[in-house]
Amino acid sequence: MEALAAVVCMALFLWSVQRYDTMPSEKGMDDTNSPEIIEKAMELKPGKLAAEGKMDDAVKEASTLIDKKKYDTLANVCAGNVFIAANLRADGLKYLKNSVALSHRNRYVIENYAEKLAEVGQTEEAIAQFEALVSSDKDKNWVKPHLELAMLYMQTEKPGDAADQLKSVVAANEHNFVARKMRGIALARSNQLKQGLDEYVRAISDESRTGVPDAIKSLLGSKGTSAIDKVTYELQQQINNHPDEYVPKLRLGQLYEYQNQLNDAKAELLDARRLQPNNPEVLRTLAVVQKELGEDNQAMSNFKLSVNIEAKQEKEKSKDN
Repeated sequence: MEALAAVVCMALFLWSVQRYDTMPSEKGMDDTNSPEIIEKAMELKPGKLAAEGKMDDAVKEASTLIDKKKYDTLANVCAGNVFIAANLRADGLKYLKNSVALSHRNRYVIENYAEKLAEVGQTEEAIAQFEALVSSDKDKNWVKPHLELAMLYMQTEKPGDAADQLKSVVAANEHNFVARKMRGIALARSNQLKQGLDEYVRAISDESRTGVPDAIKSLLGSKGTSAIDKVTYELQQQINNHPDEYVPKLRLGQLYEYQNQLNDAKAELLDARRLQPNNPEVLRTLAVVQKELGEDNQAMSNFKLSVNIEAKQEKEKSKDN
């Protein structure tokens, strides 16, 4: 039913926008397999000026471009993106809506419109557009809109729906550890705490087996694992010199966890939690270590607390914006 509703929503949208007889001037740009259409649009003069930070000139050129090429997909995409970048949202969305009417078969044009809707805070409309895109993705192998829709679901407190979208992302690439960890958090937020923690811990474990995790890479720098001893020493020195700072303890705990020195990791993370009891990253890292040590109840407690605090922080941040 949800997929049908999304298709109907998209059909109504396409019916409601103005349709033009003139198709895009770039031959072949209306094809569904033309992802380069957005890149080509932004190669036009207004897009280049915007990329250089010359927004006033970019807006003037975009207006001129639209006057000359009102029925051109590339012109409408470029002008729409430039106007939104210049915080002229109403005109920007109008041109992007026109671009969809002109190239309604090109899913990348629709995706660009959906992304800009989300960017300007028109979240429900953005969700409708992304839902239409993913419902038309029969093979579930176009990862980006599934991921973007999942993030919007998380923002609108629909973590169960987010977890479903992330399942498609992970199915397409099980080495997408960011998506796997995000799915673990989404499951936990949707009252599937044990499944969420298990998913998150498996992602951490698999990420470590396939290479150095991103969090550890940033610590070790270009020298990689050969720098572990040096970085460990430096973190210990920072802890000695600044015992009230939690970040060195957190990073050292992460480094110990990567090396499977779980008891050492737990000691550092418990100290970090003492200093920052409401920090989601500290709590989540501690939960992983406790799970690996077989302390399931403590792990679930800290994991639940981490996702609840993070959800509350995100909600407050969205209100401020």
